[in-house]
Amino acid sequence: MGTKIIETRLCNLVKSGYIPQRGNQELSSICYSKVNCFAYAGYNMTNEKLEELHWNDACAKALCCLTEPEQTLNFLSQTYLKVDPDNDKIFKLAKNQWRVALFLGSGRYPDKYHYMLQQPDGTWSEKRGFYGPERSYNNLPQTSMGFYEEFSFNKTYIITNPYAEK
Repeated sequence: MGTKIIETRLCNLVKSGYIPQRGNQELSSICYSKVNCFAYAGYNMTNEKLEELHWNDACAKALCCLTEPEQTLNFLSQTYLKVDPDNDKIFKLAKNQWRVALFLGSGRYPDKYHYMLQQPDGTWSEKRGFYGPERSYNNLPQTSMGFYEEFSFNKTYIITNPYAEK
């Protein structure tokens, strides 16, 4: 299964007006290993939506080919989401918006990236890779430690679903 099939499924999800905010719901054991940091922050689908989209290992593998941050941001745009740098540091977001933070690798892995998601209550959360834990933070950390690498905060983005209620 390639990224085109995943892209089509996600386009349909976005066009349905879905607002990807799972809140405090943890990923189910069925979905846990199929979601990496990009899917976690960029789409933040509920367990029910993941199952409805038949999100499986092939979907997860297709997203692995997005190896550069710019590719991930472009992929979000290709699925009809609007991605803007958070230059104004807008505090209150519309109902159809969410904020993600991009972290870049340093040291031995400068080409790696990581995403965190800002929850509606202002806290930040992350999922490390496909098998890593979900973690929460009161404030946006400046670094995040992966399995073998450290990531440094780069910038935040506002993602908007133009098909969802504002």
